[in-house]
Amino acid sequence: MVDRSMIRETSRTAYHSLDLNESEKRVMAFMHSLPNGTALNRRQISERSRIPINCVAGRVNALVEKGYLEELPAERDPVTGKSAHPVRIKAAQLELLAA
Repeated sequence: MVDRSMIRETSRTAYHSLDLNESEKRVMAFMHSLPNGTALNRRQISERSRIPINCVAGRVNALVEKGYLEELPAERDPVTGKSAHPVRIKAAQLELLAA
């Protein structure tokens, strides 16, 4: 039988050793602080995390490209009224933090 606590610890260690720069880690830390499956657009991430939008946009794009976040179909932003793509943590990334 497999010791699940060992697998969880190995997964956490792998997560914390991801090849991310400090700005990307900051965005990922914020996204992981949200309830599972929460999707926000870049403006909402910036506003709620207090990370400047010019930092958020580039980091989110990089995290989508690296496969840590997934971009969803465009929705109308409730504040600006403009079309924006929300992003959320990919399901596979959530498994790494499961306790």
